[in-house]
Amino acid sequence: MTQNFTKFVPSENSEVHSFSLQQFGEEAIKYIAAVANSSSLGDQSKLLTAWRDTENALRAYNGEDAAKLDAYCRVLRDLAMQGWNLVFASNTIMATAPFSAASEDYLPKSVVQQQELLKRNEQLRKPSVAEFVGQMEAQRLHNGKFVSIYSLMRDGRELASLLEGCEQESITPNIIDPYVQIVESGARCLHTGLQQTDIWRYFRLTWSNQHNSVPGRTLMFLVRDAAVPYHPVIGIGSLCSAVVQMKERDTWIGWDTESVMSLLKRQPTRRHSKWLLKILDTAIEEIYIADLVNEGYVSRYRIVNPDEGSIARLKKLSEIERIKHRRFAGKKPDATSTREDKSTVGYWRRRAKTHLFRSKRASQLASLLDCKRILSQSIDECGKPKAIERLFDSSEGTNALRKIIKKARADRVGILIADINVCGAIAPYNHLHGGKLVSAIATSPSIIDAYRRKYKGAISEIASSMAGRPIQRDANLVFVGTTSLYGCSSAQYNRLNIPAAAFGSDSGAIIRFRKLGRSRSFGTSQFSEDTVESLVTVMRQSTMGQNVNSIFGEGVNPKLRKIRDGLGILNLPADLLLRHGRKRIIYGVALIDNLRSYLLGMHKSPQYLVSRSAKAGVRPVTEWWLGRWAVKRLRAPDTFRAMREHNLNHPVTHGARVKTQDESLQYGLGFEEREDLAASSHTDLQGA
Repeated sequence: MTQNFTKFVPSENSEVHSFSLQQFGEEAIKYIAAVANSSSLGDQSKLLTAWRDTENALRAYNGEDAAKLDAYCRVLRDLAMQGWNLVFASNTIMATAPFSAASEDYLPKSVVQQQELLKRNEQLRKPSVAEFVGQMEAQRLHNGKFVSIYSLMRDGRELASLLEGCEQESITPNIIDPYVQIVESGARCLHTGLQQTDIWRYFRLTWSNQHNSVPGRTLMFLVRDAAVPYHPVIGIGSLCSAVVQMKERDTWIGWDTESVMSLLKRQPTRRHSKWLLKILDTAIEEIYIADLVNEGYVSRYRIVNPDEGSIARLKKLSEIERIKHRRFAGKKPDATSTREDKSTVGYWRRRAKTHLFRSKRASQLASLLDCKRILSQSIDECGKPKAIERLFDSSEGTNALRKIIKKARADRVGILIADINVCGAIAPYNHLHGGKLVSAIATSPSIIDAYRRKYKGAISEIASSMAGRPIQRDANLVFVGTTSLYGCSSAQYNRLNIPAAAFGSDSGAIIRFRKLGRSRSFGTSQFSEDTVESLVTVMRQSTMGQNVNSIFGEGVNPKLRKIRDGLGILNLPADLLLRHGRKRIIYGVALIDNLRSYLLGMHKSPQYLVSRSAKAGVRPVTEWWLGRWAVKRLRAPDTFRAMREHNLNHPVTHGARVKTQDESLQYGLGFEEREDLAASSHTDLQGA
């Protein structure tokens, strides 16, 4: 059974875009026309079959424009798979998107589901993934018993029978008894011997969208059920470093540049003046300058008393070092340097002296010294309030304020706030609103403490490489954000207001999942991995070279920048093609009272809504979930029938089992779609 696409039918008002093919020869255009014509096919298997024929023909093509042709055809294929209408006429591709770039409308959930499944199935086709799934499902001997990943799935028939026999108003711990297990690298499950990371990864593969690792901080956890043997998995979750820029989130918090500028202009105080100077001085102190001073680009006197000459020399050095970085970035690092202890000053000093970080250090120091030069003309050591007012009198002053505010936010966005990038329940618990339990746990004191324990004393890669010495940042988690998987409200976040009492606190506060707005439907998830590789090949062969090397420290979202540069070389409109029409709902959860002032560094300590002295563990929130949400599902007429579908008898038809590509097409979407599991795509949100 094949999966039919919900084909986009252009209306009279649909905007048609033309892609010129003048850069290609007559023979190459034939291949492009074949790809464009295949976009009219109505189901996945036909489209993929047509593409395989074209792909085989492309391998035999050896023209001068072979790399560009290959990348161009793959881009068109990805657009066709995402529902674009492509028409070849007069050596031109006429393209119509399945959404309007200017409209506030978003793609229907059914269309996004199909698009997400395409990417997920691409991942499942990888031999390494198929091998991993097979190993997890294979029987193995542990403590005298044969076990597998199936041992960690609860039989829906057994659970339904127990729930039918209990009172409709309560579910006791002998039926469901949740607890949290923080996933640690190398640690194994006591009941099956399976690695915790493998358990988490397996169940993540049951989601309907592809999973990609996110650089930066990560905290994965399992929610398990102690009520039955082997402690089956109720759900999985993961926190990761928040996306650096998100307009809707930052505006709601009030720490976006414009909001802080408005505060400084409306209510300038001595405290604000001292705060500005502190941000500047701390930032300058955290830049390694010994080599810059020794080579004469800046003197220590000019660090304290900046002048335009030193600033200009630093900017010039930054450009020179950036060019060198691009030229030598492909060179492999010395093997001994990769094994060196990162707690040593020597390691970070060598990192600081690389072309990449010499460029970044010189550029940032020039910017900071310029701000200091401007502020020193207005703000004296006493920090009088009127000094800030004078900065608003000139464009130079307001630009300096903007840079300082952005620096204050940049130092904290990746460490004090996090995103829930994976969160959801495993069958059969999803039929009991299990996703709401996992969501609540993601904001609980247990997770906040686990985050603090994991990253307390952690060395910041970028800051340390800039400072030439180990730099440690705070590990206080104070805000959690996420998005819905689709454009509609997420069932597991909707109306999720958790009283502090559910966390064992008597503060009277409420932890709320608030809707902050919608993302701007801009990202890279519509492009497959082989397309990105083809675009990188085109960049390497071009005169501009490869500007993005996926080296940690080059900047946020290297994949997006690679695709943008590659599309530019192909003369394709990057701003148009990087839009995918998936305007997800953005959610935010404030965990402290003094959110803005603490995030900006104006307050030293966070004021948590739920005291750290609250009861340990998740028993209180579990009891709240059982009474507030789970028992409601017992009254729904289809709950027990749906739960019984998750059968562990062979052949296993359990919803927590990873389906192969063919099974995904046959059975449609997985169990998680009935609860709308949330899994943010960070490649789609960077820069939103």
